[in-house]
This record gives sequence, C-alpha cells and structure tokens, in this order.
Amino acid sequence: MAIFPRKPRRPPGRPATPQGPADPAARPPSVGEVLREQLREIAAAAVAPEDALEPALRAILEASRAQAGALCLFDQRHGILRLVAEVGFSEEGCRRLRNVRRTDPTAWDMPLNGLMNRRAYLIESAARNRYVPRLVENAAAVRTIACLPLHAGPTPVGSLVLVALAPRSFTERDVRTLERPLGDLAVMIEAVRRRGARGEPVEAPRAPVAAPPPPPLPRPAAAVTELQAEREQLRGEVAARAAERAVLAAELAARSGETDRLHAALELAAADRARLAADFEQAKRDAERAEMLAAALAAAERERARLAAALETAAAERAEWARAEGALDSRGRAGRPQRTRRPRRRAPRSGQPSSSACAFAPRRPSRPRRAAAPSSTSRSRRTRSLPASSARRRHASSACARSSSR
Repeated sequence: MAIFPRKPRRPPGRPATPQGPADPAARPPSVGEVLREQLREIAAAAVAPEDALEPALRAILEASRAQAGALCLFDQRHGILRLVAEVGFSEEGCRRLRNVRRTDPTAWDMPLNGLMNRRAYLIESAARNRYVPRLVENAAAVRTIACLPLHAGPTPVGSLVLVALAPRSFTERDVRTLERPLGDLAVMIEAVRRRGARGEPVEAPRAPVAAPPPPPLPRPAAAVTELQAEREQLRGEVAARAAERAVLAAELAARSGETDRLHAALELAAADRARLAADFEQAKRDAERAEMLAAALAAAERERARLAAALETAAAERAEWARAEGALDSRGRAGRPQRTRRPRRRAPRSGQPSSSACAFAPRRPSRPRRAAAPSSTSRSRRTRSLPASSARRRHASSACARSSSR
C-alpha cells in the first residue's frame, strides 16, 4: 500500500501552468481540466443539493476509468464518515462504509484514517489483502483501491474510494491527475452543506472572496441583564465547585491518614509475620531435635532391654552352673567314706616311757575308692587337703621319735 502526502492545493482561480503566447487550440485539454469542467456543469444544473453528488461521482469514475466508487461525507460533530453515494459496490461494501467510526470493528476505517491524516492511500493487490473487505461482487478481480481525502482548505469534508478491476490499476500519477478536480468537488460539497438547509441551487465553485467584517451590534439592556444573571449563575457554580473541592480535599486528607495508618499496620503485620516465621523455624528445629532424641531414647530402651535379657540369661546360666556344682559336690561327698574321730589319749608323763607311745599318732586313713566321675572341684579340694594330712603325719612321727628318745 503506497502512502504519500498530498501537495498543497492551488487556489481555484490560479492556472496550473502559465499562459504563454502559444495557440490554445494546439494543446488538447487534460483529463483533470475536462473533469473540472464537468463538475462545474453538474453543480450548475443540480436543482437539489443532493442531486449533484452521484453525477459528480459518475463523472470521476469515467475520467479515472475506475469500475466502482463511493463518496462519503464527514460529520465533524459526531466524528462519523457516512456513505452518501456509491456505484458498483456490493452489500458488504456499503455496510462497511455506511457509518465509519474509529472504534467500530465492523466498519472499514481506512478512508477515515486517510481523511484525518490528510494522506491518500493506494492499496495494491487488494484481493490478497486480508484487511480489505469485499467491496465489490467480483472481489478476486480487484487490482487497486484508492482512498482519496477531500478537504475544503483546513476543513475535512469527505473521502472518495475508487476501485480498479483487472487489468486496470491506479498509480500515483492517476492520483495526482485527480488532485485539482477533487479540490473543486470538496468546495462543491461544502457549498451543498451551507445551502442545503435553505434550498438554494448549487452553483459552481468560485474563488474565495474576503467578506467585510460585520458591524458591531448594539447591546440592549435585556442582553446585559441576561449576561449579569448568567455571571451570577456562574459565580454560584464556581462557589459550589469550590465547596465541593474543599470537601474532596478533606476526604483526601482523611484517606491519606487512613492510608498512613494502614501502612503502619501493614509494616507491623510484616514484622509479626517475620517473627512468627522465625518462631516457626525454631519450633521446626526443636521438633527435629525432639524426633532425634526420641529415636535415640528408643534405641537406648532397646539396648537396655537387650542387656536386661542378656543379664537374665547370664543369671540363669550362673544358677544352672551353681546347681550343677552343688550336685557334683554332693555326689563327691557321697562317694568318699566318712572318717571317725577317735578320742585322743594323753601322752605319758616324762620318765614313764611306754611302748605304745606311737599309738597316739593318728592312723593313716585308708584311701577311699575312686569315684566314678570325680568332678574338677572335688579333685582340686582333695589336692588342697593332701598337704595338711602329710604335715600332721610328719608332726606325729616327730612326736613319737621325741618320746622314744626320752
């Protein structure tokens, strides 16, 4: 899509090229001049203001060799571009251009954008452009679409939409050719707007003539009184607005105080949240430590139970060993003969030897019969008792020897 700014329009009375001494009949009139002349004739022949728009559109289509076109007028009060005349457009195309607003997604706002930006839009390959609606019935044959803004000086007047079907296409040169005739069309539309309410015939556009300034109107007393009443009313409104502003300022101050209080409460809540988070972490660590201590205590309890069981087992084994030793000792004592204790005789006095002095010596006890299965404990006790009997025997023998010698 080609976008190019429009050149400043020349005044209607100024010729496009300087008039030279050459013969006018030698140069044929251009397409733009012929179209301007046709527009003047249409404006002069129109009885009603609306009757001049559709013939002007058909003349432009014939001069530009376009197959379809639409003329839209701009409503400055509501900011709407309305369709007033069309040739060759489909139902969808008319619906998309009937009322064009900037915020309406169902309308095609390209002509309105060109009018507001004072730019002409030339859309090439329009059949493959998804942003271009189906303006004509044979949409596949559309080659080029031109959106040309219409301005009467600085005032936006309307927009002209031209559609070229294959093999025809528009170029920038064609748009430049239609520039001056479209300026005359904008002036004619503005004249239609001004004279439409009064029902006067539409004349051909003329060069603008500066009107003399109107004389100052007298100010009657009623107008002065009305102005004074309006001034008092405005003063009352200003006082009411000032009071309302004071009330709003007080509310704003109250809201500011409330905001500060909520800010402080929020900071206090944040501090409490941080403290609670720290307490929660400490409690979590304490819980983990308590779990570890509980696990250690359970392990110690299991170890104590094991040691208690081992101690009971050892006590039972010790008691069993004690019973076994007692049984063996009782068996050993039952197998040995018991010694009878003989009464001791007095030794003879000195000087009265006796041949039976040696009878006081204890008789060697007879060796008991060996038990069937002497235990290690009885054997050790027997081994420990032998040296004592040997000592007694030696003592008795030495006593007998001393008594014999005496």
